[in-house]
Amino acid sequence: MNSTDTAIRHALPAPLEHLLEPQIERAVFAYRKRGRSLDRGWQSLRALKVLEQPIETLLESARYYGAQALEKAAAARAGASVDDADAAAFVLTAMAQALDSLVHSSDNISMKCYAAHPRAVRDALWFYGQAPVCETLLAQPDAALQLLGIELTGRMTQQHLIPRIAIAEAPQTVRLQTLGLLDALGRSAPKEITAWLTSSDAKLLRIALDFLLTTGIAVPESALTAALQAGLKQELEDEVDAACALVCIHRPPSEASQALAAVPLPADLRLRCTAFLGSPGLLLDALAQIDQQEVSLSHEQKNFLRMTLGEIPADLADTHGTQAARGNALRKLAASVFERNGCANIAPVQLAGWSRELLAGPLWPLEQIRLRGGRPWRKALDCDLMLEASHRMRRWLYAEYAVVTGRAFPLAADDRASRQIEVLETLKSLHELLDLQ
Repeated sequence: MNSTDTAIRHALPAPLEHLLEPQIERAVFAYRKRGRSLDRGWQSLRALKVLEQPIETLLESARYYGAQALEKAAAARAGASVDDADAAAFVLTAMAQALDSLVHSSDNISMKCYAAHPRAVRDALWFYGQAPVCETLLAQPDAALQLLGIELTGRMTQQHLIPRIAIAEAPQTVRLQTLGLLDALGRSAPKEITAWLTSSDAKLLRIALDFLLTTGIAVPESALTAALQAGLKQELEDEVDAACALVCIHRPPSEASQALAAVPLPADLRLRCTAFLGSPGLLLDALAQIDQQEVSLSHEQKNFLRMTLGEIPADLADTHGTQAARGNALRKLAASVFERNGCANIAPVQLAGWSRELLAGPLWPLEQIRLRGGRPWRKALDCDLMLEASHRMRRWLYAEYAVVTGRAFPLAADDRASRQIEVLETLKSLHELLDLQ
């Protein structure tokens, strides 16, 4: 901050009474709600951006009021309840970053704060940290802060720090994760990653799966099968989800569906696999179930319909509508999408029952494609679809893109929404320029 900025800031009026306190309270609530929503796995990127708006509104106010705002955030953290403690630490750390209050010593990002609220402090530095924060953390005498610096170097894609990470005295688990995010390990999985896929240690299994999702590196089918079985045996929801994603990404749709058919997967996860693969035979079975059910659409069914047919008509989404009305809306939507994809003169009434015999009749052109967002699958990320896809599905799509491009794709599905949207819009412009299909 230069002297002119300082002079302007000193000339600002004092904050209006009770202006910042409600904003801080809303930001604390927003961070808590954000975490709960992502843990459920169905939050869309568009909805995530709305959730984060109170946080970013507060940071704009903080930039105006400077140190006075920081004092109020510190007071809020000091007086936070047990339930709000993590979120209050997040808000205070994010505000410090927004005000360019970078870490220069372990006193400025206190070890006590990070030790008590590791995820919250990490998120704040990741989402709103200034560029030098990784180097500053790497220079800290405290080992835990150094490890945080290594992690954030990967999450914030600080490529210039690769040489330092490669020789850092840190656990192999942390170093490999970061070097994978930085695309610094070539296109073969390190032997440690392959070994961890068969480990009974849940932490090592998770690290290995996250590494493969980010880098797009392929491993033998037997290793993925072992990882899936290990996740199922230990009842690890996230690890089973990641293993299924990798199976669906690296194997042809017919082989992937066959491999997963005999695996005891939760119904929502199986539907997610079906949506991702987009195979006609699988789609008919899932559409038949939706058509016949008495209850309204679940979050996963809504995600399935957006992924495969590209939209959800109002009559189909109506929670107070009748089964007949929803069924009619579903068949009308499907007929429109099928006709757009080469099925000539297909009428909604022909879809009654969703018989597989349709694939040998009017729906035969669908056998040649994978439906994705109402049209054939393509290499480029569908940015409009990405805004509406669920959190878990977004992670799958990012992982698929890493495979398609043949290099690591470090954008995380739980990153700050505005950054995700900015990256996606940039990629959309690039794909249009290069006509990447």
